Amino acid sequence: LLLAGAGLLLKSFDQLYRVDMGFNSERVTRFTLDLPGAQYDSLPEMAGFYRLLEERLAALPGVQSVGSVFGPPLGRGSISGDVLIEGMPEPEAGNEHSGNIHSTTPGYLRTVGMTLLRGRWIEPHDVIDAPLVAVVSETFAHQNFPGEDAIGKRVEVTASFGYGNGYRTIVGIVADVQRTPTRAPISDVYFPHAQFGPVFLTVSMASDGVGPRVSDVQREVAALDPGIPVQRFETLTDAMSREVAPTRFYLLMVATFATVAMLLAAVGLYGVVAYLMAQRTKEIGVRMALGAKRSQVVSMVLGQGLRPTLIGLGVGLALALALGRVAQSLLFQVSPNDPLVLAAVAAMLLVVALLASFLPARRASRVDPMSALRAE
Repeated sequence: LLLAGAGLLLKSFDQLYRVDMGFNSERVTRFTLDLPGAQYDSLPEMAGFYRLLEERLAALPGVQSVGSVFGPPLGRGSISGDVLIEGMPEPEAGNEHSGNIHSTTPGYLRTVGMTLLRGRWIEPHDVIDAPLVAVVSETFAHQNFPGEDAIGKRVEVTASFGYGNGYRTIVGIVADVQRTPTRAPISDVYFPHAQFGPVFLTVSMASDGVGPRVSDVQREVAALDPGIPVQRFETLTDAMSREVAPTRFYLLMVATFATVAMLLAAVGLYGVVAYLMAQRTKEIGVRMALGAKRSQVVSMVLGQGLRPTLIGLGVGLALALALGRVAQSLLFQVSPNDPLVLAAVAAMLLVVALLASFLPARRASRVDPMSALRAE
C-alpha cells in the first residue's frame, strides 16, 4: 500500500514538470516593484518609470529582453471583471463571462516566451493617447466569440485601477497560460500598462545564461528612484519549484516509509524462510537421500517463501484500489487506480520476495543428506 502511494505521487510529480505552462521558465529572472502612489499618480508617470527601468535593465550584460506585468503566473496579483461586448446586451445574472486582467508593458509577452497565435503584440505606441487595445488568450476568444474571429472585436472588462476604462479593440490572440501547474487555463486579457496601470508590477528579464544579480537590479532601480525597494527577486524555475514543493514533500515522506517497509519485508521474509529451512534441515536431508533433486528442493523453498508474498500482494492491491481515492486530492493527472503503477509496485515486491527466498532455498538445496541423517 505504501509503495502504491509512493508510485502514484512519483508519477504525479513527473506529470507536474511535464505540464506546458504556456511560457518559458528557463533563464527568466523576475522581481516586483510597488511605486508610491502619491508620487506616481498618473499613467504617464508610472509608465515612464517602467519604460526607463526596462531600458536600463536591457543594457545589463547577458539580458536579452525585459518586460513587466501585473498578475504573473506563479506569482501575486490578480484582478478580474465581467466581459462586455460592444453591440451586445449585457449578459443576464448568472450568465456573465469573466476575464482575468493582466496589465503588461510591450516586452513582457515575448520575454516570457508566450506564443502569438494571431494579430500582433502589445507595442510601445499603445499609450494613453492612442486607441485602447487588448491582447486576449485563446480561451477568452473561444469563450466570448465562439466560431468567430476575435481580432477587431471591441470588449470592456468591468474592472480598473482608477485610471479610466472603456471598450478596447482586440489586436492579438495568444496561447493560454496556466497560473499554476495544477489549475486549468482561464480566460485572460492583456492590457497595455500605459493605458491601464497599476503602480505594482512584476519585472521579468530573459537572459542568455546566468541572469543578472540582485545587486545589479537594485543599482538600476536606485538610479531612477532610491526610495523604491526590490522585492521577491527570484527565477521562474525557483517559482515553479516552490509551487510543486508540497507534492515533493508528500512524495519524499511516503517514499521513505515505503522504502523502509520494503526493506523490512525483505529482511523479515528472508529471516522467516531461513529459520523455517533451518528447522527442516533433517527433513530436507531425508528427502534428498530418498532421491529428491536440488531443483525440487529449491522450488519447494521458493514456493513456501512466495506463497505468503502473493497473498500479501493480493491484499495490498485490494487495499490500494479501495483507498486510492483518499489520495486523489494529492494526485495530478494520474488515476488513483493507475494500472501501470500498481503493476510496477507488484513486480517490485515480487522481485524482492524472490531475492529474499532464493538464498535460503540455495542453502537448503546444498544440505548433505548423510550429515542430516547422521544427526538424526
